[in-house]
Amino acid sequence: MKKEFTNLKDFIEDVSFKRWIMENSEKDRLIWEEWLSNHPEKEGVLEDAASILTGIQFNPSIPSPSKVEKELKKIHLSIAAKEAANKQPKQMLGSLRRKSIWSVAAAIALLLAITFVIPYFLQESMIEHQTAFGEFKELQLPDGSKVVLNANSTLKYEATTPRKIWLEGEAFFEVTKKPSTRENFQVQTNDLTVTVLGTIFNVNSRNAQTKVFLEEGKVILEGMELTQNTLEMIPGELVSYSKKDKKIIEKRKAKTLENTSWRNGVIRFTEVPLSTVLDEITAIYGIQFDNKIDKIFSGGIPNENLGIALETLKEIYGIEIEQQGEVYIIKE
Repeated sequence: MKKEFTNLKDFIEDVSFKRWIMENSEKDRLIWEEWLSNHPEKEGVLEDAASILTGIQFNPSIPSPSKVEKELKKIHLSIAAKEAANKQPKQMLGSLRRKSIWSVAAAIALLLAITFVIPYFLQESMIEHQTAFGEFKELQLPDGSKVVLNANSTLKYEATTPRKIWLEGEAFFEVTKKPSTRENFQVQTNDLTVTVLGTIFNVNSRNAQTKVFLEEGKVILEGMELTQNTLEMIPGELVSYSKKDKKIIEKRKAKTLENTSWRNGVIRFTEVPLSTVLDEITAIYGIQFDNKIDKIFSGGIPNENLGIALETLKEIYGIEIEQQGEVYIIKE
């Protein structure tokens, strides 16, 4: 297999790959299993592509091959490369220039200004990053930690304490360790505080609850109004907490791709109500649904283009989505 496969589009448009996923071709299965053994780093994007094709195939009344191909073209043409990582704006304080050095008193005054006055104003400075509906950002914090900020989200921190984050929405964190100082990294949401030393995790603070998925390392959840005010998580664990209900809604083992695949352009679901899928689309794009259907969904939804996401839903369920003003009506 000489073709290079680097993104979702490459997999989705490949004839052999589609035969394997959609027709369960034994010959193609062997080809792709061998390819994957030689390219294990591509497993994530391969599974995302498979989830999209599986979702289209999931429709109880399977559409015609020509219709599927038509929708696939719409999907893969709309999946584009992520925009380059946004460079964090640097705040320039300006240069301090000494007009003379003959006076010891002037030198002392300058030293005092650098030591006390500038930090005083800096500590009042709040750095804030926001994403609009349908927008994603990759950030690097002053301590070297990396963040991917999902759509319709806000992340902020004080300039003097960049390892204490306030989050509204969803973000994926790769935290830089500080072994010399063992300084904690904290993410504060409306519900709780996530405290870590150095780890990889995802925080989703939407729909009146906070979901934390730990991929690697160790985190401690604090601030829960329970008998035990803290909870230590282990890798591969998902915890959902509701401050309104004052209880843990969910605590279970979960798949990494299910909770972090949104960074690669796909939202993945496993056996969830259609209403859950629509809530996620609402959070990302700010649109409202009037849903009259109760169905269970498994598969992947592209999340970089609203039109493609809705077209995928139509194909999966064989449903109609009609826009009436600012509301999208879901019906058979």
